[in-house]
Amino acid sequence: STQSTWDIRFFFNIFFGTLVFNLFLKEKLSMSIYGAIEAGGTNFICAVGTGPNDLTKVTFPTTTPEETLALAVQFFKEHHAKQPLTALGIGSFGPINLDRQSATYGSITSTPKAGWANTDLVNTFKKALGGIPVGFDTDVNAAALGEHCWGAGQGLSDFIYMTFGTGIGGGAVVNGKLLHGMGHPEMGHVFVQRHPKDDYKGRCPYHYNTCLEGLASGPSIEERCGKPGKMLSPDHEVWTFITQYIASGLANYVFTLSPKRIIVGGGVMKQKFLLPRIQEDLKKVLNNYIQLPAILDDIENYVVFPGLGEDSGILGAIALAKQEAAEAGAGKLDCIALNSNNLPLVSNQIQRPKYKREQVSAGIVHLGVSNFHRAHMAVYLDDLLNEDPNAKKWGICGVSFTPSGELKIQQMRDQDGLFTVTEKSGNERNVRIVGSLVEQLYGPTNGPLVLEQMSSESVKIVSMTISEKAYPYDQVTGEFVKDHSDIADYLKTGDCSKSIFGTIIEALKIKKQKGLKPFTLLSCDNIPENGQVVKKTVLNLAKLVNADLAQWIEKNGAFPNAMVDRITPKSSPADQQFLETTYGLNDRNTIVAESFRQWVIEDQFSDGRPALEKVGVQFVEDVRPYEKMKQRILNSTHSATCYLGYLSGHEFVHNALADPHLSRFASRYLEEILHAVPAVPGINLKDYAKKVIERFANDAIQDTIDRICEYGSDRVGKFILPAVEDLLVANRSVHHVGLAIASWMRYT
Repeated sequence: STQSTWDIRFFFNIFFGTLVFNLFLKEKLSMSIYGAIEAGGTNFICAVGTGPNDLTKVTFPTTTPEETLALAVQFFKEHHAKQPLTALGIGSFGPINLDRQSATYGSITSTPKAGWANTDLVNTFKKALGGIPVGFDTDVNAAALGEHCWGAGQGLSDFIYMTFGTGIGGGAVVNGKLLHGMGHPEMGHVFVQRHPKDDYKGRCPYHYNTCLEGLASGPSIEERCGKPGKMLSPDHEVWTFITQYIASGLANYVFTLSPKRIIVGGGVMKQKFLLPRIQEDLKKVLNNYIQLPAILDDIENYVVFPGLGEDSGILGAIALAKQEAAEAGAGKLDCIALNSNNLPLVSNQIQRPKYKREQVSAGIVHLGVSNFHRAHMAVYLDDLLNEDPNAKKWGICGVSFTPSGELKIQQMRDQDGLFTVTEKSGNERNVRIVGSLVEQLYGPTNGPLVLEQMSSESVKIVSMTISEKAYPYDQVTGEFVKDHSDIADYLKTGDCSKSIFGTIIEALKIKKQKGLKPFTLLSCDNIPENGQVVKKTVLNLAKLVNADLAQWIEKNGAFPNAMVDRITPKSSPADQQFLETTYGLNDRNTIVAESFRQWVIEDQFSDGRPALEKVGVQFVEDVRPYEKMKQRILNSTHSATCYLGYLSGHEFVHNALADPHLSRFASRYLEEILHAVPAVPGINLKDYAKKVIERFANDAIQDTIDRICEYGSDRVGKFILPAVEDLLVANRSVHHVGLAIASWMRYT
C-alpha cells in the first residue's frame, strides 16, 4: 500500500541519516581539538576548535581569579568530557613568567590588575584537564602568532602586533619566531614625547606621564575627557594627542625592530578614523629618516588593522596549543603543510632556518635537484646561511631537466623550496628544515628564466648532480659524444631548453656578451675527476658552437674536481608518516640520510665562492687522493658487499653486514683494497675503513641493496677494476676482490 511504501522510505531515511551522522561524528571525534584562552584584563575569552573556520567560544568578565578561572575550567571540562582536548593554549595579560625552568612558570606576576598577581594559570588548567599540554604566552604574542598563521602577518618573517585598549602591549615576530628574551617585551611602556598642549598626569602607576600606556590607553582617554573614547567626536582635541603618542611609539619599533608590517588592534582602534591619522603622524615622526618604499609610498599597507578582526588573540591561543601538542607529541596531531607561512607552527624539536629567507638571493644554480643534492650541498649551504650573515648571496636556484623533475619542482614550489632532512643513526632521529633552495625552475618550460638566472651577474657557480649517463662522453674511452641525447637536438636547432650542457653553453655565451666572468662549473657527481669530465664536455661542445667562446671559457673558466659523500637512500612513505605522527608535519619532499657527510673541493673558482670551510667543507689543491680513497674504500666495498648480499637473499645493506659470512668478507675485502689506496693527507685509512663499515651497518638508514646494485657495470668499471690493476701490478692478493667481480657477473 501507499502507507507501507512511505513507512519503508521513512525508515530508510532515518537509518541512512543516522549512519551518515555516525560516520561524521566518528570522523569528527578522530580529529584533534584544541582549547584556547585569551585572558584579558577586561574579559576572558574561552574557545575550542582548530582554526578560523572551526571555533566555538564564550566570554566571561575578568573579575576575581577564583570566579573567572572556575567558569573557564567548567567550560573546558564540559567539552573535554564530550571529546578530549589535545592541548590548551593561553594568551594572558601580564606581566607573566615564561621561564620554563622557574617554579612559578605559567603564572601572572606583578600585574596592577587587583587580585591577579601570582595567579598560576598553567597548572590550574593542567590539573583540571588531566595533565594535557598547555602552551603559554602573553596575550599580544598570542595575537601576533594568530595573525602570523591566518591573518595580516601571513608570509612575513618580521612584523609586530600592537593592541591599544585597557592596556597597551605588543608582540613581535622576528625571523619567523615570537620574540622573547629574559621574559617578554613590554612594548606598551616605551617612553614617548608629550604633546605640548596635553597636561594629563598619566595613568601608568610605574611611569606616570612618560610611557605610551599611561598616555594613550582607553582608560587614560576616559579619565581625561570624562567619557570613553567611543563617545567622543572624531574632531575632539584628545585624538591629536593620542595619534601622536601612538605614532611616536610605533616609530620606536620601526627604529629598533625594523618590522615589515605593523598591525594595530584593540578597543581604542575601533575608532576607525584613527588609522589614517596614525599612518600620517608616523611618517611625520620618522621625518624621512627611514627611506623605505613601504613607509614613504605604501604606508596604508604598512600600518594595518588585524586580518582576523577581534579573533587574533583567541586564534593565536589555538596556535599556541597546536605548538605545545607538537612539542609534547600529544594525541593525533593535525598535520600542517610545510611552507613559509606555517614555519612558526612547526615543532621546536625540529631545527628551522635562523636566517631571513626572503633576504637570500641565488648565487648558485644547481642542475639536477636530486635527493643527494638536497641532503648534501643544500645542507652545507643551509648551515652557512645559519652561521654567516654575509652568506645571503649564496642561496641556491634548483633546476631540473628530466621528465620526472617537473612534478618534483612543482612540489618544491608548493612548499616554497622548504624540505626536511631526517638524519638517522641507531635510535636517534634529528630532523631539520632546509631553506637554502630559494628558487626552483623546470628547464623545458622555464628555459628563458633559467638562462636569465644563470647568466646574471649574481650567479657565480653552476653546480650539478645529473648522474654519469647525462654527460655526453663515452664512459669507456672518455671521448666526447656529440650525438648524445642531451645535446643532439640542441646542436641541430639551437634550442637549449631540454639540454643541460646546451643551457650551460648558452648561459656562458650571454655572460661573455655582458662582459662578465664565467661561472665556476662544480660537479657533485660521483665520477672520477668529475671537474675534468665537465671541462672536457663543455669545451668540446663550445668548440662546435663558437670557437671564440670555447677559448674564452678555457682561459677564464674554472672546473674544480670535488669529492662528495653522504649515504642518502630513497625516501619511503614511512619517512613521511614519521613526520606526520611525530611532529604533525606534512612534507611531500622529505629525505633521509645518515649523519655523516663529507665534501672536499679543489680551491679553483673563477668568480668567488661561499666560505664553506666555516661549516666543514675541505678546500684542497688536489682532490684526487680523497677521491680515490672514497671510491676504492667506500664505493667499491659498498658494491662488492651488496652483490653478494643480493645473491644471499638480503634486502637491505645493514642486513648484509649483519650476516657473519658477509661481514667477514667485507673486512677481508677491505684488507686487500687498502693496498690500492695511496696515503691521504690528515686521514688514517684504517680508521676511515672502519668508519665505512659502521656506516654500512646503520640499520636506521634502511638502504636497499637494489639501489646499490643499480648501474652495476658502471660502478665495477669505476671503483673495482682500477683497484684490481693496481693490486696486480703491486703483486698483492686479489682473492676477495676477485670474488666481488664474480658476484657482479653472477648478478648481471
